Amino acid sequence: MPPILLRALLADATDYRENSRMVTLLTAERGCISACAHNSRKAGAALLAATQPLVCGEYELHESRGRYTLRNCEITETFFPLRGSAEKYRIALAITAITRAAAPEGLHCENIFHLLLVTLSHLAYSQQHHEDILIYFLAHFYHLAGHSPILTQCAACQTDLRGTARLYFSPEQGGAVCGNCARLATPTTPTTLEALRRVLLLPESDIPKVVLKPELRAQILRLLIAYGQKNGIGPERGYLLLVNS
Repeated sequence: MPPILLRALLADATDYRENSRMVTLLTAERGCISACAHNSRKAGAALLAATQPLVCGEYELHESRGRYTLRNCEITETFFPLRGSAEKYRIALAITAITRAAAPEGLHCENIFHLLLVTLSHLAYSQQHHEDILIYFLAHFYHLAGHSPILTQCAACQTDLRGTARLYFSPEQGGAVCGNCARLATPTTPTTLEALRRVLLLPESDIPKVVLKPELRAQILRLLIAYGQKNGIGPERGYLLLVNS
């Protein structure tokens, strides 16, 4: 069979046998694909660099009986500066794990793949605060995954919340809620919800415009992480990395 060429991000790698690795490739065209990279752990191996986490490139695969073997890779990006910051590297691994869960094998997922690469690029190469970039990613990822939180009306009773001073946020109920529906909800403010709404309206070219004050940044991030956890939007280990970043 002819080789399969896919632009992919290496999302995960596990040692396999003596000198090989099993890798998970996140692709735009086919979702996540698992493949074996034979002898890739040997010193000087051609695939040694290509089987490191967060490497992006043109991967060449061979398929036989439903199993894939990694044959070659032309590396296009390594996001190398991420490895110089423990906080940024943890965030990068976390959002990759969260994205991977939304991209099962066979699913065309161009939009979330593109969002992930753009986010990794900003984390690696911009001077923007890493949590502002993370807020942009989570807000837009939830939207693309079909789980965007409700912000301008009560998620429970649909009451218009614009102009309401006392607001709450309930991940379990789907977003902002009014005082009458705030069962175990977290108190929040109109400023917090409006800032999050505006982040959702920004195109990717305006990611640098997300510049939040520390207290507001922390409030929005807590809400977004709790929302993802409670609604199962990605693996728990991804959110635990974010909590510890």
